[in-house]
Amino acid sequence: MSNKNITYRSSSLRRYTLLFLSLPVNSLGIVLVTLASLGTSPISSLPYVISKLTPLSFGALTWILNILFVAVEAILLGRRCLHEDKSYILWQIPILTVFSVFVDIWMALFDDMAGCPYVSRLTVLAVGCLCLVTGISWSVKAGVAMNPGEGIIKVLAGRLHIPFGWTKFIIDLSLVVMSAIVSYIWLGEVVGLREGTVVAAFLVGPLVRLTNPCWNFLDNWLGIEAHVES
Repeated sequence: MSNKNITYRSSSLRRYTLLFLSLPVNSLGIVLVTLASLGTSPISSLPYVISKLTPLSFGALTWILNILFVAVEAILLGRRCLHEDKSYILWQIPILTVFSVFVDIWMALFDDMAGCPYVSRLTVLAVGCLCLVTGISWSVKAGVAMNPGEGIIKVLAGRLHIPFGWTKFIIDLSLVVMSAIVSYIWLGEVVGLREGTVVAAFLVGPLVRLTNPCWNFLDNWLGIEAHVES
């Protein structure tokens, strides 16, 4: 086996390692934002509301919603899904499963802070956003696969010829509106949608872009230069 092949395989293993390390961090961010009782993130709003109406857990409903995203991606990709995009789709399932399991683990370990002082909840919200920024940054740095929430945005953006940012905004807004409607009809009030939802929607993305250079020290470990040369 050539040195280039060894280097490439080592680089791939490290990239997937970083990707899967990002999942518990990312899920912790979602849970902390949610348990701060200042509103969950847009992509988690619908599973959170439905978890209040059914015996299914927040993590299980997160898995179900994202599996629907994967199914929609496969439909939109059509024949490409059976060929060049097959691994891209299939990798999203173990990523989603690990992420959803950790959502339930963190939910079991931490308590809702609804009765705590507002300043304490703001602190938890900030820590949650920081975890989200870190987890997303690691997954971006790994550069090998996307979670279904990002995958559906990428596929829709490509098919509809709409910029990624606008597509994400449309999907987030749609989920928030559906969450508000379901919550109001079946719970009699709007739950899970507050100022924290706005913070997560508009602050996390810019912070990911701002802090991405902070993780450049991982480039050598990931073998990014060796991968390009091979």
